[in-house]
Amino acid sequence: MTSPCDLLLIGQDTDALADALRALDHRVFPIARAEAALAMIRARGFDLLFVAGPPVDATMVAIIQSIRALEDATAALAPLLAWDRFEDSAEAFKAAGADRVLSGPVNDAVLADLLGLEDGSAPPSATVMEHLRASLAECLAELEADGLAPSRLADLGHRLKGSAATFGLPDLAEAARQAMQAARSSQDVPSLLAALRRETALALETLRHRLDR
Repeated sequence: MTSPCDLLLIGQDTDALADALRALDHRVFPIARAEAALAMIRARGFDLLFVAGPPVDATMVAIIQSIRALEDATAALAPLLAWDRFEDSAEAFKAAGADRVLSGPVNDAVLADLLGLEDGSAPPSATVMEHLRASLAECLAELEADGLAPSRLADLGHRLKGSAATFGLPDLAEAARQAMQAARSSQDVPSLLAALRRETALALETLRHRLDR
């Protein structure tokens, strides 16, 4: 069983799929329009983006391309699953930027595999890991700046927690969770900010070693 994740479900007629995913304890946000999906991705982070069918106002290839073209690093890092219902578009979806194309039923094993959880799944691609390294470096630069506002620390903590949990960096995920809570409650902020800086730097070094091998 995977940990519950926040999942953006894109496409028309996804009610049954949304119910099935909620039955697995995931938090599902169905969206039928491409523009609304892009706006939601810009507004908040998701653990998984699932294009389960064509939205009302775009093709599946177009919405995948639009998501991958977003400048926001969190959107660029989020695993993106596409459902090839007619089993004839897998290569087009992959070329557009999907990490995985599914043609069978959705279950926890599929989600765990895509999210890179500890179930023997293959590691994320080098391109995705490069995005992650760039995102961590960007976050670390902000964390090391003077006068970081608590609200911005909370935002960075949320972003780092999601990325760290997705890509198997548990120490960073925990430090980010604690820093995010501290920023919101104004308790122990300096010490937990220092811990988050340290864990982000260590995670960045770990990624550099993985990518440079």
